[in-house]
Amino acid sequence: MSILDIKSSVKFKTITTMRTPVLAIGIAVLIIQIACVNKTNADRNENIQECLKSNGLPSGYLEKLKEEDIDNKTLCFAKCVMKKKELFDDNGKLKMENVNKDIDSHKKASEEAKKVARNCMGLINKISSCEDTLKYKACLSSVFCSEK
Repeated sequence: MSILDIKSSVKFKTITTMRTPVLAIGIAVLIIQIACVNKTNADRNENIQECLKSNGLPSGYLEKLKEEDIDNKTLCFAKCVMKKKELFDDNGKLKMENVNKDIDSHKKASEEAKKVARNCMGLINKISSCEDTLKYKACLSSVFCSEK
């Protein structure tokens, strides 16, 4: 094994070990959001049902969701809901006008938390994979944590 092989191996291990905690945090935030979201809007319910169906998830799935259940289907479900809410365009770029409406829809959240979420959203390059939805959910964590 050459020095180059060793450096590549170490670099890969560092990247993969750093990715695991980020993924775990993102999953935890997704669970918090799903648990906190009050599904009162008829359009939201329709979008949720369509996204559950298109990702092969049963109706009532969200009510039974636990941390260990988060898998790629769940992340793709989240991406589907985000797409239906038109939070990003076909290239994955966030539509900030719609993102701001989404943030503002959390009436009980403090203005400071909303500001933190908006600043965080500015750091997201794009939503292309299902796993990328965790970035969006992580930014919203300040909003959910401040709701009373």
